[in-house]
Amino acid sequence: MNVLSSQLLPYLFVSIAQRAEKERDALMKTNVRLLKQSSDKDDMNAKSLSTILHLKQRNEELEKENAIVKQKGKASQQLSLAARLASNAKNRVGEEALKEKEVCHNNLVFSVSQLI
Repeated sequence: MNVLSSQLLPYLFVSIAQRAEKERDALMKTNVRLLKQSSDKDDMNAKSLSTILHLKQRNEELEKENAIVKQKGKASQQLSLAARLASNAKNRVGEEALKEKEVCHNNLVFSVSQLI
């Protein structure tokens, strides 16, 4: 049995070495695959971060534009109100002038009738 063990021992070491090499190859393949996945995820995260920053910047620009539009809307409403008030004032002045003219005309007619 001692001779048999000594003859089998080299085959046993070779078998163990082959098995270890296969496991090492499998681990290396797994490591390469995981490194690629990690790299892909890093790329995806970088693209996502870039997109997030771009969208944040665009959102800020749109908020500024929105504020400007609101400000212009308020100014437009104020201008419209001012125009309406001016138009009403013009109408009132015209009405008052017409009343004054009628009063003056009536006074003139009355004065002329008094003279005659």
